[in-house]
Amino acid sequence: MTSLAIRPFIPSDIPFITDLYEHSFPEEERRPTRDWLEMPGRDEAFCLNVIEADGAVAGLLTVWRFGDFTYVEHFAVSPERRGGGLGARALQTLVESVQEPIVLEVEPKGSTPMADRRIAFYERQGFELSPLSYMQPPYRPGGAAIALNLMSTRGAWLRASHEAVCKEIFRRVYGLAAQ
Repeated sequence: MTSLAIRPFIPSDIPFITDLYEHSFPEEERRPTRDWLEMPGRDEAFCLNVIEADGAVAGLLTVWRFGDFTYVEHFAVSPERRGGGLGARALQTLVESVQEPIVLEVEPKGSTPMADRRIAFYERQGFELSPLSYMQPPYRPGGAAIALNLMSTRGAWLRASHEAVCKEIFRRVYGLAAQ
């Protein structure tokens, strides 16, 4: 079985994770790369991690540890490593390492076949899709908000805490007041 580790990034990881970040997420769903790489020094809640498989960098996982919940901002496995269970194992490692609920954003169900596959992947890992409305604020000035959905490892908790969760994400992740 492939060994797996999730660890903070180091400078030698930058070429790989920068390429993966820029190719895995459209511009409107990510920060400018330079800002992203500087985030670990700006906010102690933000963790830019790499996923290692057999000692080689194979993915990235950025999380915000807010105390009441952990928010997954970006999660990607390199195209060469997709489909072999590495992403599921990495996500399960994260789930097992935290006590609090985990929250993440996904495109709405039915919006694209890829969105439906992502939702199904997260559901297999124990996440539940929230039916409540959520708009991702823009990462860049002048950008448009994006209609998304939230998923959580504790669906009932997310439905009950939706407004507070959105406020915390908007304030800390996007630097905004609640929308």
